[in-house]
Amino acid sequence: MEQFTTSTTITTAPSTGIIPVALLESFSQMSLSFSGSEKLNGSNVNFNENLTYQTIGKPIIDTLQYYKVNFSLVMLSPPSPITIKESIIGWVAPNGTMPIVESSSGGHFLNYTGSEAEMMSILFVTPLAATAPSTQDEAALTNSEAFHEVNTTNVELGNLTFKVAYYAANTLPFTFCGTLMTFDAFTIGITSTPGGAYSFLAYTSIEESTPYSSIEAVLRVVSVTSA
Repeated sequence: MEQFTTSTTITTAPSTGIIPVALLESFSQMSLSFSGSEKLNGSNVNFNENLTYQTIGKPIIDTLQYYKVNFSLVMLSPPSPITIKESIIGWVAPNGTMPIVESSSGGHFLNYTGSEAEMMSILFVTPLAATAPSTQDEAALTNSEAFHEVNTTNVELGNLTFKVAYYAANTLPFTFCGTLMTFDAFTIGITSTPGGAYSFLAYTSIEESTPYSSIEAVLRVVSVTSA
């Protein structure tokens, strides 16, 4: 079983979109789980989302290599028995945007471009984007003044094993991105793609509360397949 470790030198792929092309370059498939609970005005709502992307082609468009990717999303909200399943096929440009999206509805295929494609894709690509911090974000998330390393452990993601370093906030509540987000608990697990070229978050756990609401959520990478 192959094993990959974190890299001391991290670079990020140039991108103007939110899709981490570096992960598409490294993994032909990735599955993520986003689960937790939210309390709002005394009501508790559980959620469980599973996102899978799989690269099904690498077409050349206007001399540039795109990634043709199948995104599948399954959403549960226990105890409700309803399961929502959605999927799209997106053409991901080298700059991390998705200018073309294809979806199906009632047996009919619909194509979206431009801003419509971006709106169609946001639900699918946001969890994936959250796993790929920029170099600046990673430096902030592992800064010894704000975070401390809890432990390092080997984690199996599919048939591959990664060495994941876990960091937690030194003091709580923890404020991130200025005053935009304040967390009662914040833990991340960071690792690198095969070869150590790019970092990604294999695990993120947060707890956030206000006088009117609270949320506990975990985003984790479940499995990957090398490209």
